[in-house]
Amino acid sequence: MPGRTKKSQLELFNKQAAISVEERLNQLEEEIRKALKSGDLKRAEALIEEQRTLLESQMSSGPKS
Repeated sequence: MPGRTKKSQLELFNKQAAISVEERLNQLEEEIRKALKSGDLKRAEALIEEQRTLLESQMSSGPKS
């Protein structure tokens, strides 16, 4: 069937997506730290909101094992 994805390809894609999310969470954590250190509370708040949203989406679409 054309357009059909092999299970291994899908697993690889999901693994890459999880790595990307983890990298973004790490990046957000560092940016939040810098914003707090510099006293930029509005930026820190916006970054924390993005982090919360990302974590919530991960929880709702987590592994279905």
